[in-house]
Order: sequence, then structure tokens, then C-alpha cells
Amino acid sequence: MPVFEWNDETKVNSYGFRVINAGGDFARFDDNSVMLNSHVNTTEMTLGTWEGRTVEGPKLKGETVFDNVRDSVKEVEGQVDRKVIKGCSMGLALSFDEGSWRKGEDGVMELIKWELMEVSICAVPSLSSALCLYNKDTGKLIPENEFKLSLQNLTANDLKNENNSNMEKIILTPQAVAVLVGMGVTGGDNVAEISNAIVSLQSKVTTAEAAALADKNKVTELQAKLDSQVKLQAKALLDGAVIEGKLTAKEAEDYMPDAIANYELTSKLIGRLPGKTPLSVNNSQSAPGEVKSMDDFEKLPVEKQLSFKNDHPEEYKKLFAKA
Repeated sequence: MPVFEWNDETKVNSYGFRVINAGGDFARFDDNSVMLNSHVNTTEMTLGTWEGRTVEGPKLKGETVFDNVRDSVKEVEGQVDRKVIKGCSMGLALSFDEGSWRKGEDGVMELIKWELMEVSICAVPSLSSALCLYNKDTGKLIPENEFKLSLQNLTANDLKNENNSNMEKIILTPQAVAVLVGMGVTGGDNVAEISNAIVSLQSKVTTAEAAALADKNKVTELQAKLDSQVKLQAKALLDGAVIEGKLTAKEAEDYMPDAIANYELTSKLIGRLPGKTPLSVNNSQSAPGEVKSMDDFEKLPVEKQLSFKNDHPEEYKKLFAKA
């Protein structure tokens, strides 16, 4: 079975910290050592399990056990066997309390207390950028921008502890102080408290932006449905006017913008237009048997003459033959 390197505690990941193997909590993982595909937590994206978790010097490793009864899993297993895919990525649950972190001798922050949730097969090796981070309290993924702000806050707190007698101060404008007081920050002139306020504000802004986008999409969807209904209503009105002979097809097309903009007014205007009764509907003057001569034909209104010509072409020809 292929062996993957989960972590190398001597290397700094793309988030800017190192993971210390000895600080890992593996109890829950050992009970369900799931192997996911790129951290997608669904049954369809579960590739198998891990075995043989070992620590060799600074490296944490494990062996793959593919559940290869499905074709999709066989494809990934084949890519691993052919060494097309060589990387994996740990999914870590962590918190931002000071007991979970320390500063290394070179100044780089080190995670010394964490829990392993899962290890995924990934196209990008975990030591370069593919760590997946979960909030230990909520179990939710931590956005990269929120994590980096929190890590900066930890660094600021560490600086405060090392230089407590000479704490870094920031001079704020009265307007900035008023904003911080509104957020519950009472000592808004030190780095740590301001960092905490920024992290809180960033979380609120992200949540608000997501809610605003959802509302905007919903409004757009409802407006599209409303516009569609208005157009259908206007078209039905104008189609009816054409059938009744109140408008020609071209006139109905010209009326469409007005019917969409103000359906009620357009409906009233069309209602006042006279309808054009086809000659064939009026039996007293339009029936072929009652138009027996050119005199009968010429007594008809022009529109009924045209209707007679269109509806009874043979009788119309006979009239002119007799003439």
C-alpha cells in the first residue's frame, strides 16, 4: 500500500505556521480514519481509510486503503499507483487560544495543540498549500482571511507578553475611538485589542455580505418572474384585440411597450376601439346567397366587401363575370 507523508513539522505551510506532530489528538481519527477526496465530506467523495499511522523523526505518515469497489475510486487509486498523484492534505481542528500555539526559535508560529479530523488525497501537496482548517468549537471550515487575521492577533498577543512593560501603543483619531467603543473595545490603543476588533468586524462583514448577496439574487429572481408575467398579460390583451378586429398585428406590436408599462390604461384605450365584424359573421349581409348582384355587393361597406372577397372568392368572381 502506498505510504503518504501527512506532515513535516520542520516545514512552514502556506498559512505561515508549522504543525508539531506531538501536539496532535488522534483519538477520534483512529476510530474513523477516513480518506476523502480533496476534503469533500460526502459519501461519494470518500476514497477509503488510512492505516499504519507512524511518526518518523519530524514526519507523520500513513498508508492508503482504497475502497475500490467504485469506478471513481479506482481512477484515483490508479493515479496514485502510477505516481500521478503524490500529495495528501490533513484536515485539522484547531483553536486560537494561547495554549495551542507557541513561537518557534526562528519567530515562526507553531501549532502545538490540534486534532486530526481527516486526511485527503489532493493534487497539491499539503506542505505547500493544501491544509484544511476547521474551527475546533464549531466544526466549520475557517476562511483563509479570517485565519490569517487570527494568527496575526496571536502574534500581537505574544509580543504583548514579551514586552508587557513597553506595550506598543497606537494613536487613534476620535472617530476611530468612537467606532471601537461601539464594538465594545474599551482600551482601543493597543495592538491586541484592535486586532481582536478587526477579526470580529471581518467576520460580521463576511456574514453580512453573504446575506446581502443572497437577498440580491432572490430579488433578481422574483423581478424576472414578475417581468415575465407582465409581458404574458400584455400579449394576451393585444392578441385578443387582434382577434376582435380592433387592432392589426402591426398595431398590436406597437402597443406592446405601453401595455407592459401600464396595462390598465392600455386595456381601457383598446376597450374603446370599435371591433371589425367579419362579413361572414353577419348573415344578413354577408351570406353568399344574399349577395346576388353587383348592386347588392356595392351596397356593402368597404370592409365587408373586402371580407366577402376573401371569404367567398368563387361568388366574388361570379359577380364580376355577370357584370
